[in-house]
Amino acid sequence: MTNTIPAENITLNVLRELFGLEFVESEDFFGEWQANLPELLYVRSFCQGERN
Repeated sequence: MTNTIPAENITLNVLRELFGLEFVESEDFFGEWQANLPELLYVRSFCQGERN
């Protein structure tokens, strides 16, 4: 069974220590999230106030 830590009881520094998190500035860090994505036509039209 895993232990759960409530979000209000943890800080970024603790997460860095526990999981080895580190800041990454590389634009290619999550390239798979940026490649071959479908267009966000609905979001764009919604943000522009053109609701269908």
